[in-house]
Amino acid sequence: MRFSGRSSGATAAAVIGLATAGCSGATTDSGDPGEIVIVLSVSGGIAATDWQITIDGSRGVIVGDRCEGLNCDWGPGETLATVTGDEISALADQFVASGFFSGPREFGSQCCDQFDYVLRYTDDDDDRDIQGSDGTLPERLRDLIDAVRRFVDEARV
Repeated sequence: MRFSGRSSGATAAAVIGLATAGCSGATTDSGDPGEIVIVLSVSGGIAATDWQITIDGSRGVIVGDRCEGLNCDWGPGETLATVTGDEISALADQFVASGFFSGPREFGSQCCDQFDYVLRYTDDDDDRDIQGSDGTLPERLRDLIDAVRRFVDEARV
């Protein structure tokens, strides 16, 4: 099993929308993919999930940092996939299109059986994270988290 949890019937449309949407507010240049590090942590839910992955542009790898619960299948520090600079740059563009770099950083948590997320993006120009649960994050950020999860799943095939 790869990832399970939140899914949307409109996922493909959301990714296309993120990739083509304009960005209001702050913008960033993703720069050399070697500089980009993206970290996604997911915890909570009914099965007490707790996992984290890192997409490391300098090494061109996706690493499973932590894996507890039913929603992951790797050992700590395991290389899950290799990725190209172009693939990482395309994912970084989705961060810009989603408005990730502007607005609040913390969205709080709602009670009971929801997944809590921490999503961090770092490169030479930016270092930003957002935190929140399924019920508190805006749809544009939930869609971005889904895009990161799909990126990892597709790279692992």
